[in-house]
Amino acid sequence: MSKKLIHAFPRNDREEVCVSAGEYRDKMYVDLRVFFRDGETDELRPTKKGLTIALDFLPELRKALEKAALELAPKENGVDGTA
Repeated sequence: MSKKLIHAFPRNDREEVCVSAGEYRDKMYVDLRVFFRDGETDELRPTKKGLTIALDFLPELRKALEKAALELAPKENGVDGTA
């Protein structure tokens, strides 16, 4: 599976969350994975912690993340968490 890094952000001092897109057996996938920094080589290495989903499910994942963001938003912002 060939992958292209789309976005990455730090999870903590030693780990990053990486979002990549790739193709495997003529099907497109999105991979969200936690990577750790190898202390000896300083390279990022993947962990087993992550999720790989077919591109077909990306709209549902986006919807779920938007609902989670609304649910967790502070009430002082005028958001009550209902969908």
